[in-house]
Amino acid sequence: VKLIGIGIIGLGLAALGLKLAKNRFAYGITLQGAGLAIAYLTTFFAYSVYHVLSSVPSFMGLGILSAITIGLAVRQNALPLALLALSGGFFAPILTSSDIGNLVTLFSYYLLLNITIAIIAHYRTWKMLNLLGVMVTFGLAYYWGATENLSAVIEAQRWSLVLLVALHVLLYLFVVIRYAQQIIAYNTLNEANFADIDIADTVNNTNNIDKVHLGNNSYVFPIDTGLLFSVPILAFGLFSALLDGISNALTITSAVLAAIYLGIGWVFVQRSQRYALITEGMLALGFGFLALVIPLAFDAEWIAFGWSVQGLALVWFGRRSLRAWSVLFGLLLQLLSIAMLMITVFFTIKDYPTLALTISALSYLATMFILRASNSPAVLDNSLSRASQQHMTSDLPSSI
Repeated sequence: VKLIGIGIIGLGLAALGLKLAKNRFAYGITLQGAGLAIAYLTTFFAYSVYHVLSSVPSFMGLGILSAITIGLAVRQNALPLALLALSGGFFAPILTSSDIGNLVTLFSYYLLLNITIAIIAHYRTWKMLNLLGVMVTFGLAYYWGATENLSAVIEAQRWSLVLLVALHVLLYLFVVIRYAQQIIAYNTLNEANFADIDIADTVNNTNNIDKVHLGNNSYVFPIDTGLLFSVPILAFGLFSALLDGISNALTITSAVLAAIYLGIGWVFVQRSQRYALITEGMLALGFGFLALVIPLAFDAEWIAFGWSVQGLALVWFGRRSLRAWSVLFGLLLQLLSIAMLMITVFFTIKDYPTLALTISALSYLATMFILRASNSPAVLDNSLSRASQQHMTSDLPSSI
């Protein structure tokens, strides 16, 4: 009865805030957020602490509250409402942090809240809301992992927890891609509006895009860099803890993550140049996880062999696609492979890794050839010729 009364008070506050928001927006939004937060807390406590609700009705109630939060926040374009309501939902388990016996229940609940954030992210570019979800979800996981002895809990719930971490990675991958799409569309619209205002100058300018960006103060960086890189790195740390002691499990995980990010990066390579930043971010993560596969799976000399070949591939890709980070990353891998081979040759008492040394040496020579050929006079002349043709084409009036 007490819980029902508190829940009704929370929903009543939210209804009152919705009514008052028409005339006093900030005050109304605050009441709505506080009321929904109370409703989240009450539902979670009814299930997790007092056990007066079973799992199905409690998660149905949380799903309804999430739908209400999404509808009100998107309809009123109210970031404070979403922050207040979802903060109450996220911090409810922290208030009962002594009850960590069922991590699957806890992170299933967090997954539902993060799905709410992802649905809101489909309509609104609210980086602060995305940051809230990542910080609380992964922060609490790392905090409990560092301060509590969870070995027995992990042993009993290992694969369910692995699945939940994987779902969070995919969920925030969607959020990152959707954010980039919305910001790119916003920037494109602003560029078009700016070009319409100053069409005479832009027609005669040979570097229109740069001029638009310099003159357009509303240009927004089209990628959430923190979210893109933090989620897979934090998730990989959780995977390493959950899969500790299982042969080749982390190697397979790294390979799967590499395939996902390289695949998405390849898809974006086919898109317009406006997607260049998110493409490079995805490819960088993909190559990074691919580089981790080798040391996780092989011995020292074969790590050096794998990194030398992978470095060659990255240098080739970087020169073909004109991406400096790829060339630098490839050269760094090759330098590391040289160091590991030298350590193996001079400080280990066993047969020399002849095959690894031979193939690595060929990879280094091929890398030198690619870099030298890319800077040869003939290639430079061809590049300058193409650039000159594009320059002449850009000077022609659009009607021609």
